[in-house]
Amino acid sequence: MGVIAFFTVFGTCMGVRQGRTTGTSDDFFVATATPAASATPSATGTPEPGATPTATPVQRRYAAAPPMQIDLEKQYFATIATEKGTIRVQLFPKEAPDAVNSFVFLARNKYYDGLTFQRVGPYFAQGGDAGSQAPGYTLPVQVTSLKHEPGAFVLARSNSGDGGLTAQFYIVRQPLPNQEGRDTVIGKVVEGMEVVDRLSPRDPDRTPNAPADRIISVTIDERSAG
Repeated sequence: MGVIAFFTVFGTCMGVRQGRTTGTSDDFFVATATPAASATPSATGTPEPGATPTATPVQRRYAAAPPMQIDLEKQYFATIATEKGTIRVQLFPKEAPDAVNSFVFLARNKYYDGLTFQRVGPYFAQGGDAGSQAPGYTLPVQVTSLKHEPGAFVLARSNSGDGGLTAQFYIVRQPLPNQEGRDTVIGKVVEGMEVVDRLSPRDPDRTPNAPADRIISVTIDERSAG
């Protein structure tokens, strides 16, 4: 849960970390995770306390990133069901294939179900924190032409280990030009930005026991292109 990174947004220096943040309440932050240990995905952890009980325990730690299982010629949409409503995201597999593949893999394995939007501020809403060691692997940051503009759906990076992308994501609420090239935009919100705007503001550094809006489920819709 250590310091993650420092950068400037609109001239304001803001500390970035998982679980703790320095600077103002508008601080932006990324996640921490542990680099992969082997070449084959293998669940090694236990469900995060507080997650919604399921018939099969949710795996939130893997030994390595998953092999490619998406079809780059198809379209992918993620439906994020929350306590405040539904957010629908179009994913961009051609622009960020490895990052989209990881997100789709985790969503299909119910990784995000029962987690929360743990940090919500004026610039972004961040969710998917299952602990500092999750998901057990990171991915290289994939720099694309996609911008950190309102509605952008972004995988957060880690400052531990290799500083790669983790499972945590954030939805941009106000432009974040200084984040270009620092993490990876993998999609955009196509429905439900009003739901993002209704998420409860939350700063776990100042009010760690404040309620957080729960992610009920994340489901993936695969479609043929065209």
